[in-house]
Amino acid sequence: MTRNLKLTPVILTSAILTLLFIATVPGGASAADDTKNVTELECKAVMRLDGEDRTATIAFLHGYIAGQKGLKVIDIAKLSEATDKLVDDCLDHPTAKALDVLMKYAQ
Repeated sequence: MTRNLKLTPVILTSAILTLLFIATVPGGASAADDTKNVTELECKAVMRLDGEDRTATIAFLHGYIAGQKGLKVIDIAKLSEATDKLVDDCLDHPTAKALDVLMKYAQ
């Protein structure tokens, strides 16, 4: 059994406004709050991130450095070791630039 569902202008407008509201309020923060200049990112900002966000940010930093060095092969053990050193160093020096810290330890 099929039904003809007519979307009245009011229903359609309400649906669009609801979707726009949901899309623009992810957890109460705007997209601008989530953007960072990779060269200015301080250690304390990285350390304050929650699990997946911190992991993604550190992975991005590793990729950024690998790209700068033209690396096409990665050593997972060395990445893990450099990440551990980054975390330790960032905890000791929260105002240091995370990229500069990681560059000391990256492949």
